[in-house]
Amino acid sequence: MLLAFIATDYRSGANTTVKSLSGAGLTWVLVVRTNVQSGTAEIWRAFATSTLSGASVTATLSQSVAASITVMSFAGVDPSGTNGSGAVGATASGNGKSGGPSASLATTRNNSWVFGVGNDFDNAIGRTVGAGQTLVHQYLASTGDTYWVQRQSSPTPVSGASVTINDTAPTTDRYNLSICEILPAPGTSTWTVSGTISPAAGGSGATVSLSDTATATVTADTSGNYSFSGLANGAYAVTPSNSGYSFTPPSQAVTVFPASISPLKLSPPPSSSFRKTETVTKRLLLPYRLPFP
Repeated sequence: MLLAFIATDYRSGANTTVKSLSGAGLTWVLVVRTNVQSGTAEIWRAFATSTLSGASVTATLSQSVAASITVMSFAGVDPSGTNGSGAVGATASGNGKSGGPSASLATTRNNSWVFGVGNDFDNAIGRTVGAGQTLVHQYLASTGDTYWVQRQSSPTPVSGASVTINDTAPTTDRYNLSICEILPAPGTSTWTVSGTISPAAGGSGATVSLSDTATATVTADTSGNYSFSGLANGAYAVTPSNSGYSFTPPSQAVTVFPASISPLKLSPPPSSSFRKTETVTKRLLLPYRLPFP
């Protein structure tokens, strides 16, 4: 599924809207539009049955104004419905003449993911996103506007949860904000955290413990390899121990989403004290993959 997040300025007359989208040979359908304040913030969807490469997507606006479009592709979504309809759950809008931008929805499926797009008509000023959220894209326009896309940092584990997309600053500008829930394919998925303690002298037979969201203990093999499987989304701590060796720091934080994490390496310096020289990469780059096969 593809989603296009569009935010625009306003010039005069009736407020700005996105009239249509075209590109990649797909049919684009409006998901949610918020244009109570000047400008508009809209999300459009389409569904591709095969891999796209070098595709261009164009938005046609109701008036000639500055704007921003961010197109994302999502794998592992619910493929039912037409033009990606099965992959979109709840939607919501928020707007205000002032105050921190905010919109909330209740999730409709376990492990869904919430994204949002907004426009600030008054100032070109960077967003300070709320807790547990990540700024995906931000454009500080020369016209004095801000257009941005943000998301929850990870999928929401349970259906029926209240999820908010919000910014704590600025709080004095007019804004429109549209958000939507992206649904994974039905089913249950689990993930794996694995890695290697090297060299083998320190890793062989080491005890590696998993804690926080779930607890487990494994013993590294003779090459220092270890693996935890069957894990749900969540935050974990990986803690190694081995007689005669010390680890600095004593544990490694790991967040499981939206794919299995491997490797998590623990490597010693020349002394007998181990140091972790590689950490799990948490930054997401497009395309996004929901935590389902």
